Amino acid sequence: MDKGWFSGAAACVLGLVGFACSPEVRSFGTAAGAGGEGRTSDASSAASSGTTGVTSSSSGVGGDDTGGDGTGGAGGACQAPEALVDQSLLECTSPPVTQCTTSWVISNGQSAAQSFTVGATGILTKIRLRISNEAYSTNTIHINLVKGGTDPSWLAQRSMGDVNANTIAEADVQGDKFVQWQDVVFGSPPEVEEGEVYVVVVTMGGPPAPDDLMIRWAGYNYWQGDQVDSYPGGRAFTCGAGCPSFNEEPPYRDLEFETYVAPSMCL
Repeated sequence: MDKGWFSGAAACVLGLVGFACSPEVRSFGTAAGAGGEGRTSDASSAASSGTTGVTSSSSGVGGDDTGGDGTGGAGGACQAPEALVDQSLLECTSPPVTQCTTSWVISNGQSAAQSFTVGATGILTKIRLRISNEAYSTNTIHINLVKGGTDPSWLAQRSMGDVNANTIAEADVQGDKFVQWQDVVFGSPPEVEEGEVYVVVVTMGGPPAPDDLMIRWAGYNYWQGDQVDSYPGGRAFTCGAGCPSFNEEPPYRDLEFETYVAPSMCL
């Protein structure tokens, strides 16, 4: 298979005949879902997803924390604040959203990507993707985090060479056979800047896997649906066999993700 969308349940088929679309979107430091259940921290996010929360903490780099009164004084250790949800496009549900049970298929030599615009300067402590890896026993999900200036469409018509040249962090996760939320934590969490665009690029890591074992990244509105832009701060991209260049998908098509940023008070 070259590339394409995998259509799952009958809900999406029914969606073709008129379900309304109201995606569950959280962005620019807010956390207001379609059901009114806001998530603002790693810990609370973990409670809703069944995963272990990640909290960022670090010490200061500019002083001695053994000051005369034992509190560290002006040069004391910095207590890093908790990371909060910065940007997200959460799991699509139908109804109210049309065209939900679809995922982009990534096999050997292919790629998919999602850009996002940062809402608050700080340390990117974690990214979450709703994704699967059918080759989890032999291959990994490889993630490049790419800095893309201020244009959500930055990756359009660019190559993997451009991705590698502008990568600021990389990670590999094993994933699972079934689509679910997967935490991605970088070994050296990068600093991100408000208003800047970054791109999450996913490929299959490891030796060539059988063609029938793929990565599937859940997304919105492959069959056009209501054509509402689910996440205006970013775009989805796909790249076929050999990945000569990335194609920008229509604005109403995005891939599900969530980012966590801790204010960089300790830098």
